[in-house]
Amino acid sequence: MAFYNHFVLLFGATLTAFILLILVTLSTPLIKSLYFLEVTLSSGTVKFGVLGYCEKTCSATGFGYHFGTEITTTVSTTLVLFPAAAGLSLLLALAFFPLICGPRAYIPHVILSLLSLFASACSIAAFIVGVYLAASAESGFKTAGDTTSFGAAVWMSLVSAVLLTLVGVNVALGTCFGNRLGRKPTYDL
Repeated sequence: MAFYNHFVLLFGATLTAFILLILVTLSTPLIKSLYFLEVTLSSGTVKFGVLGYCEKTCSATGFGYHFGTEITTTVSTTLVLFPAAAGLSLLLALAFFPLICGPRAYIPHVILSLLSLFASACSIAAFIVGVYLAASAESGFKTAGDTTSFGAAVWMSLVSAVLLTLVGVNVALGTCFGNRLGRKPTYDL
């Protein structure tokens, strides 16, 4: 494996986005330090993640939880986009792997372009849904007089969306497949 191979950067960015999306998916109640929204109620603190929430005890782990009138089952069910985006980014990373290991493995450009487009779009949609859930719940809790703060999961999902978008633009424009990279430099003196 050559370190000058330009696919290493695309693979690294995709793998980083995958790891971030997995961590966001496993946020509260599984990883209690990662959450979308933290609310301080009169009865204690509640942290909301992709698979549930934790107050004094944690909710059942799964998609489609609800908490009062602020978080509905319908909105929290759409958080299934996070594991979908993680799966697509894993497939994209696996598609880049032969390109960094071999001299010039053949992976059709159309497949990589579509896979990177789908991974990027799903990651952006997951980020939008996560922000919508946190912002709508925040406004509901603030009208009740509770204090709220966004957690690290929001920003981790933003970073993964940006990384996958940059990879998608790079692949779609053919930057990593350009003919310029295969030519030897010529020097005119």
